[in-house]
This record gives sequence, structure tokens and C-alpha cells, in this order.
Amino acid sequence: MVKKSFKNITRSVLGIIGELGRVIEVGFSRKTLTQKMMLLELGYDPFQINKTVKRLTKQEYIEKKLSEKTEKYFLTQKGIEQISFLRLENLSFDANSKKWDGYWRVVIFDIPETVRGLRDAFREKLREWPFYKLQNSVFVGPYECRQEIKQACKILKLEKYVLVLKSRELGYAETKLRKYFGIN
Repeated sequence: MVKKSFKNITRSVLGIIGELGRVIEVGFSRKTLTQKMMLLELGYDPFQINKTVKRLTKQEYIEKKLSEKTEKYFLTQKGIEQISFLRLENLSFDANSKKWDGYWRVVIFDIPETVRGLRDAFREKLREWPFYKLQNSVFVGPYECRQEIKQACKILKLEKYVLVLKSRELGYAETKLRKYFGIN
């Protein structure tokens, strides 16, 4: 077996916990991660897995609870958010396969300060995708995006805070946007 570095093990462990944990309260042990989650098949050895679990506990992504027979680990709210960020990171938008249909997509959101980290992650994803920031909570793009926005909102649990509008005209901003996106 080839030993892998610690570089990506945190992502792997959190990713596997996230796949396990489509439910919020997931209990697992180090032994479960090692044997059942196939981290060994990904090239990590038990020492690396144990060290990562200890680090994730120290960083408060997971918490350890002792029971009569074993120690169990559970995701914390911080861990759930981190897994959401990892899922969001893997979400893509292929603008090359899309053609402008003459409509602008206006993404408007009003996400509370209490979930600022999620709001910032959503805003960052919009910047990464083909959108132009018109205002702090208003982004505009020329391509159909409802599915991608819906997926991002579902991952971050922001569905009730985000609207996607479709418009033929954008008034004063249209000239600037046409130039930005290279649309004649």
C-alpha cells in the first residue's frame, strides 16, 4: 500500500463523514472510518486517519462522546458547515456549453447575518461562476442558471433567501453588462 500525505486526508475524512451523514447526527468511531469507509483503499493508513480525527476534534468539526463500550464521534454544526462548503466547492457551472438567449438572470438574496459564513460562501460561488456583481446582494448573468443556483442553495440550506429573476432588460446597467460578458 502506498502511503498518502496528510494534505488531502482532512477533505477525504470530512467527505466520507458527509456522505455517511446525509443525516445530521451521525455517530462513528475511528474503527468505522478505517474499516467501513474505505479510507484504506484511498491510500491512508490508520495512523493518518486517527491523527486526522484527533485534529478534527480539536478544531471542533467533530466531538467525541464516550459510551459504555466505545467512543463515538459526532459532527458539530461547524463540521456540518464545512462539509457543505466542500460540497459547494465541487459544484460547477459550464458557461461554455450555454448560449445567451436574450434574457438576463438576476440573482437576488437576503441572507441573515446569523449565517454569514454561508452567505459569504454563496457570494464567492457566484463570483466564481459567470455572474457580475451589480450590488452586494444582486448578481447578474446571461445564462440559464436556475439548476445550479438551486443546487447551491440546497447544499447551503439557503433556499428561502434567494430569488432568480429572468429579465429582457436591465436599464442603465445593460451596456456595461453586455461589454463585460462580450455580448453584442
